[in-house]
Amino acid sequence: VRNASISQISKDHTEVQELLDRGVISAAEALTWPRRNVITHAVGVSDEIVIDYQQGETMPGDVFVLNTDGLTAHVSDAEIEGAVLSAAPQAACEKLLETVLARGGTDNVTIILVKIGDRRNGQAPRPHPPTEGR
Repeated sequence: VRNASISQISKDHTEVQELLDRGVISAAEALTWPRRNVITHAVGVSDEIVIDYQQGETMPGDVFVLNTDGLTAHVSDAEIEGAVLSAAPQAACEKLLETVLARGGTDNVTIILVKIGDRRNGQAPRPHPPTEGR
C-alpha cells in the first residue's frame, strides 16, 4: 500500500493466475474458477528452487502485506487496504484474521504487515515485539 492505494506486486503461482496472464479467462471468471487453488510452483516439490524477486525503492509510509490465499479467498483488496490504512500493523492483521474467520475461512491464513518507517536522524523505526498468532 502506497499513498493510500493498494497494488499487487507479486504474482500468484497458481493455474488460475497463468490463465489470467495468457488472457484465457477474465478476472471475474478467476474468482469462481474450479481449479483456482491449484499451485504451479512450490518450495520442496523439486530439487531446484526458483526464486522470484523484484527490486525497487521504498518510501516512508509504504506498507507491504505478505499473505497466503487463506486471506484473499475471503477478503477483497479494498478491505485489506482499508484495514492497513485504519489501524496499526498488529491491529490490522487481527482485524483481517477476524474477518476471515467470521466468513467461514477453513484454509490456513498467514498475514505479515511490514510498514516502512521514517528514518529521520538515521534512526530505524522501533520494531514491534513478536506475538503468537491464532
